[in-house]
Amino acid sequence: MFRKRILLLVTATAAALVFAVTAQASSKQLWYSARVDQIGSKIAGKNVQVLGEDDWNEWASFLPGNDPRAVLGFTYPLVDSSSVLYQKIFINPDLWPTLSRAAVSGAESSGASRYMTAVAIMSLTHEAYHQRLTSLDESRVNACALKAFPDVLDREFGVHPTATTTKSVPTRVRVRYRVRSHNRWVYRYRWKTISRTVTSTAPNPLFQEYVADANDFYTRQPPPYNAGTCW
Repeated sequence: MFRKRILLLVTATAAALVFAVTAQASSKQLWYSARVDQIGSKIAGKNVQVLGEDDWNEWASFLPGNDPRAVLGFTYPLVDSSSVLYQKIFINPDLWPTLSRAAVSGAESSGASRYMTAVAIMSLTHEAYHQRLTSLDESRVNACALKAFPDVLDREFGVHPTATTTKSVPTRVRVRYRVRSHNRWVYRYRWKTISRTVTSTAPNPLFQEYVADANDFYTRQPPPYNAGTCW
């Protein structure tokens, strides 16, 4: 079970921590993906860069005083544009491989469980909504992330609300044909079996599973993360 990420608030009392993370982030090797940046920017409604960590020691160095494995991601929506952290989103080592593969090849190609993939997508969406809303309000941001999750899953990760199936169905049809009988042409009829292609659209159970996982993840988080409204 994943524990909810903790947003490190950018306030006067956190200023020293911001500077520490700035120094660390500028000197550490972080992964990035143009596709993940594209998705994060669409969700945020502005250009953001999404940086993924692959080293827990480095990740821990960004988060003094916090359990590093409890922090799935963080961002600083209020920093000045001169900061190296401006419009940056950071994703932890557990989620980055899943998120980056899902972004490039689709959710079903993430290499992780569907629950893990839903958590990764939800975490990116959550951080992007901090940027979109320029807000530190965790309850509102998380509610908006949950509301946006189905559209993000559909539009950016290749899992759609409905699934279309095509199959061949044997069908009996009455066929008219012409024959010559008693020096004149007459019509006769017979039954013939043909294959007819039938296309049907139904709710996609994969989509429903991912959405249910995101809702479960949301519900299991403590207040204020699971107790907000999106407005």
